[in-house]
Amino acid sequence: QLSRDQRSIEQTLRDAGFTIASTSGPAGGYRLERGPRMPLVFTQEELAALAMSLVESSDAMADEAALTAASKILQGLPARAAAPAQAVLEAATIVDNRLPRPTASVVLRLANAVEQAQQVSLDHRPGSASESSRRIFEPWGLVVRHRHWYLLGRDTARDATRTYRIDRV
Repeated sequence: QLSRDQRSIEQTLRDAGFTIASTSGPAGGYRLERGPRMPLVFTQEELAALAMSLVESSDAMADEAALTAASKILQGLPARAAAPAQAVLEAATIVDNRLPRPTASVVLRLANAVEQAQQVSLDHRPGSASESSRRIFEPWGLVVRHRHWYLLGRDTARDATRTYRIDRV
């Protein structure tokens, strides 16, 4: 049985994030299980970049490890905070990884559009062109091939399936 002062200390420790375990019986008592856990704080772009790195670093031998790592990171975050990384992980498909990638903020916006099935307006610049053209696009998913990130979906003006390199958007 804890005294009033002991209960106050116990509550203070619990409020600080400590887990206090109790054991009953003649040899029973209380013990601290774990110390305070500092919350991880990421911006949405940082979480998207983290998810992109996990996707890009995955290969046939590391897929399970990358997915496990992503799962552990996302489980340690509140659902709302984990949503940006989850959107990128769910929207992207790994094909092959070799070249530079687009910015995390662009990938995050497009992944959210895929997840929410929202049309996007984008300016696309073909590889050899210096000027871009405006597109209204229904995104279906993100594809990573040779470390190039692509947006797959339907170009509404052309009523056709198109794939755009995200670093050119």
